[in-house]
Amino acid sequence: MEFWDAKQIFKERLKHALSDDRQLIPEILEVNKVYESIYYREGHRGCRDLKFKLVKDLSDHFALDYYLKTDNYSTHKRINEDGNIIELDNFEGQFGWPVYADKVETEREHQRIKEHNLKVYTILKDKGFEK
Repeated sequence: MEFWDAKQIFKERLKHALSDDRQLIPEILEVNKVYESIYYREGHRGCRDLKFKLVKDLSDHFALDYYLKTDNYSTHKRINEDGNIIELDNFEGQFGWPVYADKVETEREHQRIKEHNLKVYTILKDKGFEK
């Protein structure tokens, strides 16, 4: 697939995934450069912090990785050049942490979430999506 065809797919899929009609991807898009857009969506008071970058694998296939953070949640996904969107590692416990009848089980799950989130933070930091 030609890069320009893939770029059009990225624009359309990102626009659809974020429910946002604005043109978020610049005309010139460099591989591995982090692009950032912090904006307020009309009708909503909360901030939407979007970071994305074009990546290329060893087989010369392009993908667009993006990370969206709002006041309420975050999402981390990849749009492949064929238009498929896949979930990437993301933070857990964004809508509350579980509490079980067994306190030991609760603590074990909380520790697992903390460790998972630390790994996710490292992934996002390595990509340039977190500071």
